Amino acid sequence: MSKHRIFNWVGADWSRLGYLAVDGQPFKQFHRDLRSYLRSEGKKHGLELIMGKPNHFTSSGFFYNPNTGKYAYWSIPDVRYFKDEWYNNMLVRTAEHAKDFHGGMNYYANLPSLVSMAKGLTK
Repeated sequence: MSKHRIFNWVGADWSRLGYLAVDGQPFKQFHRDLRSYLRSEGKKHGLELIMGKPNHFTSSGFFYNPNTGKYAYWSIPDVRYFKDEWYNNMLVRTAEHAKDFHGGMNYYANLPSLVSMAKGLTK
């Protein structure tokens, strides 16, 4: 089994990628890759991904557990200033609904364990 393309972004030098380009294409591709990975992993855990458009070099969204009706919010810090923190230190917490950006207690997970932690928070 090959690794998902999101893992190609680990170690990326956003200053070298031209993050100040007008079209922001490197980050848009990163966002698409992240969404693809989280959607796929979410399905494996019985969770639905709710993810908006890319923010200014940050991303966030929710996982919804249709079996319990509960939500978990997740987010990553600005990729330009916190190298690989998007991979190593993702925020995750409970949420009341898919617009609850305040939620419960903060927890942190790396990318490979994010979905399983969200599953646990939505039981």
